[in-house]
Amino acid sequence: MSVVNGVAVASLWKNPWLRRQRIRLRRPFQILVAPIVINYIKLVVKTSTIVADPPDYVARGRQNHPSIIALWHGQFFLLPAIYPREIPGRAIVAKHDDAEALRRILKHFGLGLVRGAGAAGRKRDRGGAEAAHGLIASLREGFSIALTGDIPPGPARKCGVGIVLIASRSGRPILPFAVATSRYASVNSWSRMTTNLPFSRLGIAMGEPIHVPTDAGPASRGTWIGSPMTMPSFEKGRLMVMRLQEFTER
Repeated sequence: MSVVNGVAVASLWKNPWLRRQRIRLRRPFQILVAPIVINYIKLVVKTSTIVADPPDYVARGRQNHPSIIALWHGQFFLLPAIYPREIPGRAIVAKHDDAEALRRILKHFGLGLVRGAGAAGRKRDRGGAEAAHGLIASLREGFSIALTGDIPPGPARKCGVGIVLIASRSGRPILPFAVATSRYASVNSWSRMTTNLPFSRLGIAMGEPIHVPTDAGPASRGTWIGSPMTMPSFEKGRLMVMRLQEFTER
């Protein structure tokens, strides 16, 4: 394709009439997609062999409740289905219309919502301050919260400031968490977004609680910002399910 054709396609995409149609159809499309994704997530979990490290991760979640369940971007696809319903929980969801499907998926699996997202380097306010207040309030109300540690546009697998500030101001621990499957498809993006596939070995990994001092100032918070925070990465979870596969095939 020539550059001229590329420019023509880009100009057509920005056409005011087409833009209005995209906006008009966005919400109905999201409503249509949500039940399909819900049933697919259920299929993956029901057809997979689950192994957890540690095996008592649910009990540890109860012991540290309310806590900040920290994941990396691109690794949260199965979280709604494996999150224990007996532990009250909420997750952050962006306010824009593209998050409507995610909102419906989380609600189906019993997770409450906090709307908003960090600016992630953008000039436009995406409700980050409001979301931070909502997350801290949720912890004080007795809800655990699910939150990504890294922030777009990256670098991936490096802790951003948001989760550290919330841990410091709420006084609640961060619980590093990861889910991985032996069969998966990934996207070549900054977050390496992963879609888990059915009939897999499904690994669940939880790290030790991380406590950020409530009196931590900007200098001391830098100890956690940009560090992996000993969070179990996708690679660790994938290696765990690969070990399980080797063991079961002996």
